[in-house]
Amino acid sequence: MPLPVLHLAFQTDQNYVDGLVATLCGVVRNLPRATRVEVFVIDCGILPETRHRLSRMLALRHPRVTLTFLLIDGDVLDRLPFPAGLQHANRSVYARLFLPELLPSLDRILYLDCDLIVDADLSPLAVLPLDGAVVAAARDEEQKNATGIAPDFNSGLMVMDLAAMRASNLTRRAVEIAGAQNTRHGDQTLLNSLLIGHWKRLDRRWNRQVFLLPTFSIFRTEPRTVWHIYMGRKPWHFHRKGARGLVAEYYELLEQAGWMPTFPAELYMNAAPGRDRLKRVRAALRRVALCCL
Repeated sequence: MPLPVLHLAFQTDQNYVDGLVATLCGVVRNLPRATRVEVFVIDCGILPETRHRLSRMLALRHPRVTLTFLLIDGDVLDRLPFPAGLQHANRSVYARLFLPELLPSLDRILYLDCDLIVDADLSPLAVLPLDGAVVAAARDEEQKNATGIAPDFNSGLMVMDLAAMRASNLTRRAVEIAGAQNTRHGDQTLLNSLLIGHWKRLDRRWNRQVFLLPTFSIFRTEPRTVWHIYMGRKPWHFHRKGARGLVAEYYELLEQAGWMPTFPAELYMNAAPGRDRLKRVRAALRRVALCCL
């Protein structure tokens, strides 16, 4: 009997490669051992030597993972509006819109952003009934009404019905309305505008949105959860020394993969150590209590 396969898609440039490694290794760590993983990365500007590092790391550390890089025409992305509301991003955020055309032989895929700390088995999402929806995603907890029609979903984790997207020409339609649409939040604005009434809501544990500050550490307060570190500050902006909570877990994932950070960190966590110790204990107790429910 063939092993079950989980198809994953990412998009990244050189700046988010470390986040890609941490996100992917978190996924693999939580999957059943019998699950194979096919990973497709839309290359929005990864250096050749970095692509080689990624392939070599996966071959050594995670041999059940196959990696394929997908090339996208940069001119196509350059013609799309700049996502002014995303201070941490550029036009590469639109790349996920082209997955139906980049993967013509696949009917379904799980898309993930590269700023996730995955503490859950994602294999149930591979077989999740979409009930006629084009995507399944969690509600956006910050931009609840960015399109003017509540609620909006967050595009950082999506189960995508690629076949339905191709049948409805969704990619072409998104490109066509991009010039006239308020694309403050990039692809997310376009997808929400086009998929009103055609998306299935996931529980927020699949995309628990949090943000980082140098003075405020975030600890895992819930079990079996995907933590989405959105907004401007990402784990790789902080030094390993003094890191706590999700930032420390990010670095642990890199260390387990044998991956040296691509860029030097800029910031130090300076949250009060005593307060963080108390937060860590409370978070652990809450996780245990929720696991028993």
